Amino acid sequence: MAAQTAILEFADEKPPCAVDFYAHKSGITAKRRDAIDEAEKAGFDLSLVEASLALTPEERARQHDQALALVLEFDRIRRERELR
Repeated sequence: MAAQTAILEFADEKPPCAVDFYAHKSGITAKRRDAIDEAEKAGFDLSLVEASLALTPEERARQHDQALALVLEFDRIRRERELR
């Protein structure tokens, strides 16, 4: 019951980002919140994490396969150019 109350109370606060909502919902400590803040200050784009977490595992696997295919294609082109 307490967890439901905490989530309902937080729902009225409109979190600034999904990472903050997750942090609150999962009970992330102030120490971990500090780590998230440090990552943001260091330039990490946490919106990329949020976008990835919004995907299904199948969608993430598909994105991985597409990125891998692109890298392999670049490598093939590089090898062809080296043979010239």
